[in-house]
Parts: sequence; C-alpha cells; structure tokens
Amino acid sequence: VLEAAKMNPEGLVTFLQKLESDELLPSDQQSEYIRTHPLTRNRVQAVETKAKNSAYYGKAWPASWTEAHKRMKAKLTGFTDPGGVPWVYDDQSGSIPAQYAHAIAAYRQSETGKALEGIDALIRKEPQNPYFHELKGQMLVDFGRLNEALEPYQTALKYKPDAPLIRVAYAHTLLEKDQTEQSANQAIKQLEQVIHEEPRLARAHNLMARAYGRLGQTGMARYYSAEEASLRGRYDLAERQAEGALQSLPENSREWLKARDLLEFIKNKDDTNE
Repeated sequence: VLEAAKMNPEGLVTFLQKLESDELLPSDQQSEYIRTHPLTRNRVQAVETKAKNSAYYGKAWPASWTEAHKRMKAKLTGFTDPGGVPWVYDDQSGSIPAQYAHAIAAYRQSETGKALEGIDALIRKEPQNPYFHELKGQMLVDFGRLNEALEPYQTALKYKPDAPLIRVAYAHTLLEKDQTEQSANQAIKQLEQVIHEEPRLARAHNLMARAYGRLGQTGMARYYSAEEASLRGRYDLAERQAEGALQSLPENSREWLKARDLLEFIKNKDDTNE
C-alpha cells in the first residue's frame, strides 16, 4: 500500500521495531496491541527487507506534511498538557506550532486575553486558515461570548465549506446564543447540509431535534431524536420516538416515510437477533 502511494515505508519499520522492544517487557506492562498481535523477529525482518528495497525508502516527506505534523503535536500538547507547554515550546520562537501551543494552553487555562491575542496573531499570519478561525470561535463560545463566535465560524466555513464538524459547531452556537425562531431556522439550514454530507453524525441529528423543538414542530423533533437514538444504538428509544413522529408528521411526507423505514429497520434487527 505504501509503495503504491509512493510513500517512504521507513516509518513502518521503526514502528514495528518499537513494538518489538515492547515484547521484552512483562506482559502486564505491554501494550494491548502486542498482547493481541504478537510479533516475531522473522516478521519484522521481512518488513525491513521489503521496506529497504522500496524506491521510496529514505525519501523525505513533503515539507507541508512535516509542518502539519508539528502543528498537530502542538495542538495535542496544548489541549492535553497546557501546563507543560512552556517546557516544550519557546514562546519567543515565533514559529506557528509554538504560537499554536501557547494560544491553546492559555485557552485551556482560561486566560481569556492571552488566548485571544494568541489566536489573533495566528490569524494575522494565515488569514485563510479555517482551523485558526474555528479555534477562535470555540474559544469565544467557551468564554461565554457566543455572538462574537459567529463571525469566526462563518469565516472558517468560507475557507472550508466541506467541514461538517465546523458547521455543527456553528449551528450549535446559533442555538445557544438565543431562543429565537430565526436562530433555530438558521441552525436547521446548516444542519441540513451536514446531514446530507454526513448522515451518520449523531450530534447533527441531536441539534436538529432541538431546533425543531424550539419551533414547536414536535413531529420533526421526534423524527430527528429517533435518528440520533438509532445511531447511538439506543433502539428502544429510537422506536418510541419514531412511533411518535409517525403520529405527528403528515402522512407520506419525507420524514414520515423515513420514520416508517427506521421502524422497519429496528423491527428487522430485532427479528434477526432472536
């Protein structure tokens, strides 16, 4: 697969070597992968030989991949170990990964001014980076400044319209910022696109149910609640909500038909499990 993708297989070799060294540990200290997928020296050597014969062995990764990896590590460090960021990243280095880590660490430690200054500095460097705008929106939501969060989310979607999770966050912010029908309708418009692209995203169905509930459209709210429950494997709840939707929705409407299909799916599932 790596050969077909014209990718350097060296990382696979080092990964297997690390797993191999894990086998020397007592079983209670080994990773679960090693306990369930034991390696042998012959298997590792076979991979090493094949990798070294690859035309791409030792070939440098694209610079953009290396930079993306650095940013990923910075983001993970900022979120999971904000107190440790100063020990890993020099705040005077000026590099984007370092600035990214420090901005996120400040956000995680509720240092509002420092966090927003950090993310604004990153946006000035890369004004078309959707993930920087998304992070600013997330910060503002968590700092309780929901109206201000709308613009960063809108900008993020301008540069990354095919990002369903950003669109879900935007819809959620619309629903949280006030209780108006206008916000509910705006959220529904966003969520319809999400569900069209990612129909199995349970969170989107949950928010749709909330939006329709705010509009007083009980049948639609129950239909989307049924879909969410089904996606989460809560079939008893899904069945009850779908039955409620059938009673409330216009017969043969799109959602009425989908609720009927969902009930049929649950019934067939139950019959199969008997």
